[in-house]
Amino acid sequence: GTNPPELASVRIGLMAYAHFLAHESRMAEALEVLANVGRCYVGDIPAPESTSLALFVARLNRMLARWESANDAYCAAEEAAVHSGDPSGALLSRLGRAKVMSGQGSLADARCEIGQVITAGTALGLRDVVGRASQDLGAVLGQQGLMLESLQAQCQAFEYTHDERARCRILGDLGVLLRDLGATAQSQQALALVLQTQSSFPVTHNAPRALSDVRDCPGPRL
Repeated sequence: GTNPPELASVRIGLMAYAHFLAHESRMAEALEVLANVGRCYVGDIPAPESTSLALFVARLNRMLARWESANDAYCAAEEAAVHSGDPSGALLSRLGRAKVMSGQGSLADARCEIGQVITAGTALGLRDVVGRASQDLGAVLGQQGLMLESLQAQCQAFEYTHDERARCRILGDLGVLLRDLGATAQSQQALALVLQTQSSFPVTHNAPRALSDVRDCPGPRL
């Protein structure tokens, strides 16, 4: 059936509230709100909206370490994305499953899956997807202790990412990586650039501490 305009307004309001709750780290409450979003449809949820909704549900469950629920939601998101001809949504769903693998300690499997997403995203010209995948790869490589490889992946993420807030977050990660590798001058430069931006608090609040740590580091080892 058709979805009345008034229901669409309710859905928009509920989604905004769910994002607010997630931003406040109230993940379980956000999931309850999203359950009500699903009830604001008459009949089946259109595939594009189903993809974004399932990705949101999956991320919240992953943040709560509800691995099975998160994986199921990522699979549902991929299925909806494929159905609606949305390759970006399908690849982002696979990235989410890789994060579940990483969260469960399967770093090698996560790294393999992310590599496949980067290959597919590159072939399709999906730069934003490649940027997000490269950032995820950098995180996994860092967990594996491969710091130089992690730095290279984060540099690629910065190159491929267009969103300024996301680029600022990546730059902060690069600053910390450079600090850990002993490249203090480059680390100071990256972290100072983060502080100079007018980005939001979650992006910049760790930068002063990291910059202070860098100033106490010994000389470069690179």
